[in-house]
Amino acid sequence: MKGLVLGMAAALVLGTSAASWGADKEAAGPKVAPASAETKKDAVTPAPERGQLSGQMAEIAKICELTEKQKKKLAAIDEARIEAMKEVADDFYNKVSDVLTTPQKAKLNEASLMRFVKREFGRAALTDDQLATIKAELATKTKGVLLKMDEKSLELQKSIMTFIREKVLTEEQRETLKAAKKARETRKQTLDEGEAKPEQKADGQ
Repeated sequence: MKGLVLGMAAALVLGTSAASWGADKEAAGPKVAPASAETKKDAVTPAPERGQLSGQMAEIAKICELTEKQKKKLAAIDEARIEAMKEVADDFYNKVSDVLTTPQKAKLNEASLMRFVKREFGRAALTDDQLATIKAELATKTKGVLLKMDEKSLELQKSIMTFIREKVLTEEQRETLKAAKKARETRKQTLDEGEAKPEQKADGQ
């Protein structure tokens, strides 16, 4: 989840004129089914432990067959990169925040949120009422404060993601997203197996 939320925060930094993030609650919406235990379990992806590689860094380690010592050095580089990103983002948003009025901050938060929501939950085909509910929840939780990359903003964003999954989506939409996730995992597994086959053949020669 940490990687996902950092991605959302980065989208806020890099996409200030578009839309990027999401979740909400007021406005009337369609009747929703309560989240199943399985849905709640799938809603949060554990963050990698400190010092462990993930994403692009993990891919580099795999392709280059890095030693444990090299992996630790790469992990330290990645952590420094993330911290530097946060510092740049905080400075940027503090300056932007000083320029914008409270209503303008709310509009920017909403635009950033909704871009991410549409990307993350696009297959669920959210209704206008659901989108209105998400926007209302965001406005209630941010109260005109510009979202940044600080811990408070990241926690707020995670809570909105949870709100969408548990309170906004219908059971049918949850099943649609679940099926899409399973299809992605199957494709990834097929690709991984395809990459492994030439290696296995080589070992047998």
